[in-house]
Amino acid sequence: MGILSREKRSFLLFLSIVILIGVGFFLPLSDRSLMGYVLKSIVFILVIVLIYSTSLGNLIGEADRNRDSDLVQRRGLVGDFSELEEQEDWTGFGNAFEKYYRTFLPVVRSAVVGSSIGLYFMKGKDQLEFQAGEDNSGYLMQKLRVEEGDLVEQVAVQNSPIIEPDLPDGYFLPGIPDTILHSFLGIPLNLKNRVVGVLAVGSSALEGFSYEDQEFVIRCGKLLTEVMAAYHQGMRCEIDMEVARMHIELEKKLSSVNDEEVAVSHFIYYLKRIFPYDRFSWCIREGEQGVIKYVDGKLDQLGKGTRFPLEEGLNGWVIKRNTPLVIADIEEGDYTRPRYFKDEYTRHGLHSFLGIPLGGEDSAWGVLSIESVSKNQYTEKEKDVFSSIAIPFKIAIERIRKEK
Repeated sequence: MGILSREKRSFLLFLSIVILIGVGFFLPLSDRSLMGYVLKSIVFILVIVLIYSTSLGNLIGEADRNRDSDLVQRRGLVGDFSELEEQEDWTGFGNAFEKYYRTFLPVVRSAVVGSSIGLYFMKGKDQLEFQAGEDNSGYLMQKLRVEEGDLVEQVAVQNSPIIEPDLPDGYFLPGIPDTILHSFLGIPLNLKNRVVGVLAVGSSALEGFSYEDQEFVIRCGKLLTEVMAAYHQGMRCEIDMEVARMHIELEKKLSSVNDEEVAVSHFIYYLKRIFPYDRFSWCIREGEQGVIKYVDGKLDQLGKGTRFPLEEGLNGWVIKRNTPLVIADIEEGDYTRPRYFKDEYTRHGLHSFLGIPLGGEDSAWGVLSIESVSKNQYTEKEKDVFSSIAIPFKIAIERIRKEK
C-alpha cells in the first residue's frame, strides 16, 4: 500500500472530524449519565487534536515548499545592521515584510488623505527603486528606478522631509503614473544613520499636506524602519541557517563523487540556490597559464579550454596571489578590467566579479569565479560565504585527482 498524498490525508482527517462532530451531536446525554459526559469530552478532545494536526501539517508543508524558493527570491545575502556596508541592498526583506507594508501603506495614505503613496528602497549605494505603492485604483508593485532629480530622490539626497504645496503640471510619484498630483510630502527612512529608503505621499489638491501631516508620516516612517530592522535580522538568521544546511548537504554529496564533472555540477546546483550570477567559471593552473575548466551561463567567446596568462586578468590575479577578490564594477572608470586576458572580448555586459582561490595556504591551483550583469552584486558577506562553500569542492577535487 502506497503512502497517501497530502491532499488525501487532509481529506481523511476532515472526514474524521465531521464524523466525530456528528457522533458528539447525536450522542444522547442524560442528566444522570456520567458516561455521556465522558464520551462527549473524549469526542471534543479528538476533534481539537485533529483540527490542530491538520493545521500544523499544512503549515509545515507550506513552510517546506516556500523555504528554498523564498531564499532564491531574496537574491543574495544581507549583512548585520551593526555592519552596514555602502553597497547594501534595501530593496526587499522577504514575503513577510511585503505582507506588512501592503497593510501599512493604505493606512498612512488614508490618515493624511493622500491620492497616492509610494515606498522606495535604496539599491546599492545611491540608487532609489520603487518597491510598492497605492492609489485610488488599487495596490501597485514593481521594480522601477527613480530618475535623477525627482522629488523622491531629493528627499533621499537631502536626508530631510520635503513638502511641496504646488507641483508642476503632470507630476506623479515614480511607479504610480495614473495619478496626477498637485502637492507632495516625502520623508527619508533612516537606519543606523543611513538613508535606506523614502516614503512619499501625493495629493491631487493644492497645499494638500500640513506640518502635522509631516510629523505623522515621520512617526510612521520610524515605525516602518523598526519593523524593517526586525525582519532584516530574522531573514539574516534564516539565510545563515539555510546556507549552513546547504553546506552540509553539499559536503555529503561530494564525499562519494569520483568524477570532476559530477562534482562541479553538484557544486553549481547549490551555488545557484545561494548566489545570483550570469557567468560561473572554474579555472585551473597549468604552469604559468590558467585554463578554463568549466563554464556555466554566458560563454561570451570564453568557453572551456580557453588558456590565459596569469598576470593579465582577474582570475589569474586570484590564482597568483591566492586571495579572494570582489569588484563592484569591472567597467568602472575609463578602463575595463579583463577577466582572463587583456585582449579578450569586452562587450559581455558583465559588471560584478567575485573570485575565490582553490589550494593551500602557500599557493593556489585554481579559482572559482562568478560574474553578474548587475553592478554591486557581491559584497564581503558573499565573499565569505563563497569561500566557505568552496572548501568541500576543493577537497573533493583534490581527492578525485589523488585517486586517479
